[in-house]
Amino acid sequence: MNSIQIINKKLKIKEHFTNKFDLLLYNFNKIYSNFDYWRRRTFKYFFQRGRRGWADNDVWNLDSYLAKVIYESLDNLANNLSGHPLNYTNELWEKKLKEVSQAFKDYYEYDDNLIKRYSELEKKYNIKKINILTEIDKWNANLNNPEYHIPLEVQKKFYEDEEKIKTEIKERMKELINIFDYLWD
Repeated sequence: MNSIQIINKKLKIKEHFTNKFDLLLYNFNKIYSNFDYWRRRTFKYFFQRGRRGWADNDVWNLDSYLAKVIYESLDNLANNLSGHPLNYTNELWEKKLKEVSQAFKDYYEYDDNLIKRYSELEKKYNIKKINILTEIDKWNANLNNPEYHIPLEVQKKFYEDEEKIKTEIKERMKELINIFDYLWD
């Protein structure tokens, strides 16, 4: 009798597993079945990231996910340099990596701070609180209510400002293409 069969017998598991990984997943699944749906999904995504490098929920907002992975990876590379490309000095290469990393970090934080920017807009124009998650429903229900309505010229200015910020960040992100061949350690 091998170790897996002994474990199956001790735990009184009716299913018979052929490897320890399946048994481990079975036991975790059993434990997690008592937890709420969110925690089970989190566990599932954890295993998906470990197995294939990304999880189903990462593609829901892929631009932010990739921006975070890239800026964290470039930061790590800059902080742990053990060499540099021939056309750079060590200091210049570290500076370049940090610049590109900062561009991706700015994009990630820009995307992540949308709620904060809406709150600033609400304060600036004295607009009643808008819950970003139900914004469309509220706007549809309260189109004629001036307390909830953001004037068209304010919306236009807000989106113009947003586009300027986004364009500037994207220009800095393009630098990744120039150093892409040198991303090694």
